[in-house]
Amino acid sequence: MVPAMNSIIRLLGLVNRTPPANPMAALEDLLDLLSDSGSAAADIVLLPRFALCPPSSGELMRSKTLLAACEEALNGLLLRSKELESFLVLTLPLQKNGIPYEAGAVIYKGELYCFSPDEGELPLFRVGDLSFTVLPCDPHRLPHYLPQVEDSGCDLVLVPSYEPVYAGSRRAAAKGMCALSAAASCAVAAVNGGVGDTSSPHLWGGYILVAEEGNLLAQKCAEQEGIALYHDFDCDLLRAARPAPQRQREALCAHPCTGAKAGLLREVSRTPYLPDKPGERERYLEELFTLQTRALACRLDNTGLERLVLGVSGGLDSTLALLCCARACDLLGYPRQRILGVTMPGFGTTDRTYYNALLLMEQLGIETRDIPIRNAVSSHFEDIAHDPAKRDAVYENAQARERAQILFDLSNQENGLVVGTGDLSEAALGFSTFGGDHLAGYNVNICLNKTTIRELVALIAQRDWLPGVGETLQDILDTPVSPELLPPAQSGEQHQKSEEILGPYLLHDFFLHYTLRYHFAPLKVYNYASIAFAGEYDPAFIRDKLGIFIRRFYTQQFKRSCAPDSAEICRPNLCGFYIPSDMNPQVFLDELARGEE
Repeated sequence: MVPAMNSIIRLLGLVNRTPPANPMAALEDLLDLLSDSGSAAADIVLLPRFALCPPSSGELMRSKTLLAACEEALNGLLLRSKELESFLVLTLPLQKNGIPYEAGAVIYKGELYCFSPDEGELPLFRVGDLSFTVLPCDPHRLPHYLPQVEDSGCDLVLVPSYEPVYAGSRRAAAKGMCALSAAASCAVAAVNGGVGDTSSPHLWGGYILVAEEGNLLAQKCAEQEGIALYHDFDCDLLRAARPAPQRQREALCAHPCTGAKAGLLREVSRTPYLPDKPGERERYLEELFTLQTRALACRLDNTGLERLVLGVSGGLDSTLALLCCARACDLLGYPRQRILGVTMPGFGTTDRTYYNALLLMEQLGIETRDIPIRNAVSSHFEDIAHDPAKRDAVYENAQARERAQILFDLSNQENGLVVGTGDLSEAALGFSTFGGDHLAGYNVNICLNKTTIRELVALIAQRDWLPGVGETLQDILDTPVSPELLPPAQSGEQHQKSEEILGPYLLHDFFLHYTLRYHFAPLKVYNYASIAFAGEYDPAFIRDKLGIFIRRFYTQQFKRSCAPDSAEICRPNLCGFYIPSDMNPQVFLDELARGEE
């Protein structure tokens, strides 16, 4: 079996000390760093521009003595490279016909590949499945090279740099790298040299930065001593968002990667579908709510329908849908009485959710209807000769379908639009009733997973965007997620809890993101989840819940194939997603099981 993590390419960034006009001292420090960092595990070693002799040497760069010393240092580096399985990337001061010039250099196994940075076409190299190019420049100017980078079709841009440091220079470098990586859908790594160099007329300083698809993933700064930074790139992540290159470029040199890596030297977020930084996360959630509201307002305005009709259960999903309806009416200048919220208590409805639903609707000032469904469903059981003591799918689904019938019939009476409350997590797992809560006139939550909805409702409560509902929203947030289709315990507590049936939504949302966004194989999803949730969930627990996800995700497509209208307000999502509705997921389950061998 091919290891699940064999797409990992490991980069080692090094900033060595570069004393003025002393190539052998620079080489000695570089070789010490290579030894101390255990560089044998790296596929690529990125060094600063002029790692053997800094440009501060000025006119001495024309000195044959200094150039000879540079050549001697280069020979020492070539000799050391024979012992490594890594590409070494840097630039070198060379001379041609007695004239000094800078050359980009890639070293592998004692072989030197030189190229001119000023050539129109960037060089291409390959390690394993990853292709990379080298672009020696000031990192903040990287966006200017977007056409060349896109033409190269590379996965990774390596930037050996040697620029003076000044206030804000590292932030400018990071900004340029993020801009290029976002525009070209690639990764960028930059190493800036200067540790130990002269402080006149500039101040030099080293740093290592890594960006990927617009985000700065890793950074490290040097002061008086050299530094090293490891970072792993995943070819599957890099390739998922990039279009196939229009032409296949030949690589100047290629070699296999060093094999499956021990561990993963990159951060794996528990919520990869949300920004990690608190301020950015809040801005993103606010934008999601704005887009939800605009989408619903647009549908109501364009259709000329008079009412928004939705079932309000006191649960998380219907709560967000109702908040979206209220904000949409405010946006259009409509009275909130245009919203018709319907409570439909059934056999499993608890007092907590029922009264929270009534209270929230009252606080928002909408029209309410309370239509119990117990008698109608009991009559239906008699019609189809179903024993109500048999608490099976018929018992549960009959309630969901009765509620859908009520909502659609009311919308016909009121010239209204049934607003769906289902979310992305439920759609992925098929945790809805076909022909019941699976249907609506328009879905507002369908691109948001359960974890995102929870954070969004919490933010709305905190920010008080809709005044007067914060306390009620907090109690709804504190209520366990449940379909409430089975009778509660004698204490009144709901024992039918979704996350006890399926597993934590936090895990399922993680599984879904890497399955949809990056097309990860099950075993690789498991490996990433084990890293992200280490110390929180046991690996055996993660594997078991991933098995549940696979079974449900690949067998519930028939519900997604006839999903209601919605707007794609974030990605990844399941809008327009297609797989055969009658497929067997066994091949994916087998792949996951092989990881136990």
